[in-house]
Amino acid sequence: MSDLTQTDVGQIFIPEQDLTVVIPTHNRSEYFLQYLEEGRWEGVRIHLVCDGCDPEVVQTLRSRTAGHNVVIFDEQPNRGVAYAIGVGVRSVRTSHFMFCGDDDYYIDYTAFLKEASRIKQTHDDVLFVTMPEIVAFGDNQAPRVQYDRRGFQGMTGRKLLEVLTYTGEMWALVAGSLFRTDEVIPVLPEPFFRVSEDFVLLARLCARYPDRLIYVAENGRRMRRIHPNSLSARVRFSPEKALMHLVAMCVAGFYMEQEQSINRAQLVRILLNRGKVLQQSYGLGLQTSAIVAGLLLDAPLQPETAEARQVLDYLKNHRDELPAEFIAMLSKTGRSTLFKESKAVSSIEFFSRCENKEPTVCFVGGAARTGTIGKSHAS
Repeated sequence: MSDLTQTDVGQIFIPEQDLTVVIPTHNRSEYFLQYLEEGRWEGVRIHLVCDGCDPEVVQTLRSRTAGHNVVIFDEQPNRGVAYAIGVGVRSVRTSHFMFCGDDDYYIDYTAFLKEASRIKQTHDDVLFVTMPEIVAFGDNQAPRVQYDRRGFQGMTGRKLLEVLTYTGEMWALVAGSLFRTDEVIPVLPEPFFRVSEDFVLLARLCARYPDRLIYVAENGRRMRRIHPNSLSARVRFSPEKALMHLVAMCVAGFYMEQEQSINRAQLVRILLNRGKVLQQSYGLGLQTSAIVAGLLLDAPLQPETAEARQVLDYLKNHRDELPAEFIAMLSKTGRSTLFKESKAVSSIEFFSRCENKEPTVCFVGGAARTGTIGKSHAS
């Protein structure tokens, strides 16, 4: 890793000196310590953010990381992964950084960094450089390619923002990717996002740099451990997680709407369709999508199901943590719903009318009357 390269802002990038890996963790240290002791993080600067970890967990980590290039941040109480990565990234003093989970690791890491250095030396239009594959594995599961990102080579930020908005999928693109620290700090997600924080970060980054390109390296793999206690485990999916995912999609949709690449009616349809996908996959999400979509329109909701009541209450209780983009998109009645009760129609009725394509309910006023703010790429 001795190559000296010129970054896109004219600074020398020396991987050994100018790279930090940020790892959030909450009372789960066994995998990270295993990888550390196996030498998988040898020579890598790590900022490990303990997000509300028990004192004995922090003590164990401090003891067993002694002698390694690991800085531990003991943050209390637990505030979720978005807060934790914010602490980690803001603490970085190197020009570049990468994220990793406390149960994951990289292979061919040195080769990836050398290749990323060469890419940055020869191109001044880099949005980020990413590893080509996410490989899933487990104690009783043979490694398999979970995400192949080679198809993103040369994609612009603008195009990726469109993909995020229309599909709700992101192929774990933040994982195994090299970012400039100063470009990510302004787009960090709010603590509201205990999941989908990477989706929000990526959407904002794409909106800020729509003409830059994604570069997919030939080297490097992010090894992603699958186990019941992982944040993405299907058994741990909940209405709150569905809500965070759909609000994250609204963040992406906000920037698409500001570019006039999508209108409010289309975004509502996308959210409702995503709710159907979640419902089919997890057994919930349909009512959550009706609540989120309804708040963007002049059709306030009276939730009649447990799921709808749960997510609406969650939004009200966490309204101070909501992203600015989502707040900006709320209709007048949507704002009133979150901050003051008002006369409403049920979420079941709202979804039913949208399915029957009754525009007087679904698309009243369109984007012009739903509280959007002026055009801006900054978050």
